[in-house]
Formats: sequence, C-alpha cells, structure tokens
Amino acid sequence: RGMPQYTLGHLDRVAAIRERLALHPGLHLAGNYFDGVGLPDCIHSGRSAAETILAALANPAQTAAA
Repeated sequence: RGMPQYTLGHLDRVAAIRERLALHPGLHLAGNYFDGVGLPDCIHSGRSAAETILAALANPAQTAAA
C-alpha cells in the first residue's frame, strides 16, 4: 500500500476551488485535497490556513477591502 494518488484533473479542480474561494473572504479551506496527501502536507495546509485567518483577524479593514 502506498500513498493515495489524486485522480486525473485534480489540479484543475483545485485551481477552480481557489478561484471561487477568492470571491468569499473569510472562507478558508485546508486539508489533504489541496497540496499533498502526506501528514506533513496536511500540517502545512492547516498552518497556512490558520496564518491567513490570524492575519485577517489582525487587520479586518484589509479583509473587508478584498
């Protein structure tokens, strides 16, 4: 048994999700479906989302302008 593999077209789906997320400030997603299925990838995804959320909370005016 190896690591799970993304299906054909996964990168296109992720790109479409990210485009739509840009239209919804305050909505953040994290997980293995974005940038890697390994545990370190999942940790990085969660940390990145948390850092983005913390930055938005620290400067709400900038988030509202986005």
